[in-house]
Amino acid sequence: MIDVSNLTFEYPDGTLALSNVTFKVRRCERVAILGENGSGKTTLFLCIVGLLRPRSGKVLIKGIEVNRKNEDTIRRIVGLVFQNPDDQVFLPKVYDDVAFGLRNMGLDEGEVRRRVTQTLRLLGIENLADKSTSNLSLGQKKRVAIAGVLAMDPEVILIDEPTAGLDHRGILEMFNILEELNENGKTIVVSTHDVEFVESWADKIVVLHRGRCVKVGDRSLLDELESFGMRKPIKRTIMSLFDFELSSAVVEISEDGKFGYGVDDVIPEIDIDLILLRGLHGPVKVKVSESLYDRFLRILREKGVEVIGDERDKGGDNRGSVFEA
Repeated sequence: MIDVSNLTFEYPDGTLALSNVTFKVRRCERVAILGENGSGKTTLFLCIVGLLRPRSGKVLIKGIEVNRKNEDTIRRIVGLVFQNPDDQVFLPKVYDDVAFGLRNMGLDEGEVRRRVTQTLRLLGIENLADKSTSNLSLGQKKRVAIAGVLAMDPEVILIDEPTAGLDHRGILEMFNILEELNENGKTIVVSTHDVEFVESWADKIVVLHRGRCVKVGDRSLLDELESFGMRKPIKRTIMSLFDFELSSAVVEISEDGKFGYGVDDVIPEIDIDLILLRGLHGPVKVKVSESLYDRFLRILREKGVEVIGDERDKGGDNRGSVFEA
């Protein structure tokens, strides 16, 4: 989907922001661009969508070179969500802001209404359609910014610092949004220095350091971040210090729907390793909302936690079932 080759960009004041950056992104990958502030992450995104022109090197999107001649085609394939939603959300009403790009495309109002309504529903903010954008929280504004891009139906979505300024629940909700978009076939690339988020989400990691691409690989690269001025995730540090492997958990469905990880469809992946670390001396009990029970089990299996019992296999009532892994 994205092929960045020997990309170099220099600002007019002589600042070399990117130097010979090379990496590729496959269709439907979840990619995190990691780096300290000033490492070139935002500049890279602006080059990918054609808002900045590199000094040398090139970017291909689905084999199409990013240049002035192809910029309209590129921007139909790739959507960019800026770090600060105030740079992107500018119309007084949420509905009109999300509809802005669609109306610029010349779509009839019926199609605009269909896409806006569908997008707001997907992001769980249909109740904000008639709200003033100036009265939204930061998390709500970030969702509206994503909605404006998503309504254009791009194949690739670039999101600059998706968790910046969000509280813990907001981060979990952002995780959920990105997961759903990926499951719906979108290729997602985020730039961030939130290593905890990357640990739980990314398929591929690209590490930028002082404008250079120094590493490309899987999550195992997180153990090397200290070499490039960043820290590795806390849970990796804890697990290495105690020589601890995740192995056991007792999980049950939250019966009242008001307690537990995953309530209100907040995906718990980002917390799972830390939750299980409570079980250093035996299984830890975790409540999970019923709607996410199956997904929770799948994630545990992916982490190598063996499921040795599940009451639902016995044909009983799902609610309140407990298994030990």
